[in-house]
Amino acid sequence: MTEDKLHRSGRWKAFYEEQGGLKDVLDGMCLAYFERHASLGVKEHDKQYALSLANKVARELQAHIVAIVETGKLEEHRAHARRIEELPAAKRRWI
Repeated sequence: MTEDKLHRSGRWKAFYEEQGGLKDVLDGMCLAYFERHASLGVKEHDKQYALSLANKVARELQAHIVAIVETGKLEEHRAHARRIEELPAAKRRWI
């Protein structure tokens, strides 16, 4: 299970952080929603609400992807701690 989380985290991180990757796409979408929202008239409440909701969904998706990447980092640290615990006591005191 730990290896699955590590591999999944690595795949998502690579896709998220590459140039023109998912992070850039989501940031661009949010900026477009914000700019479109700013160009609306004061009385266009329905359109403002729709754009605000779309921006929120994009940000929540981005937060979910970051959580997947962070979970992989956490699993990597846990795996390292387990390897240290498996060492004999004499070797562990030098770490």
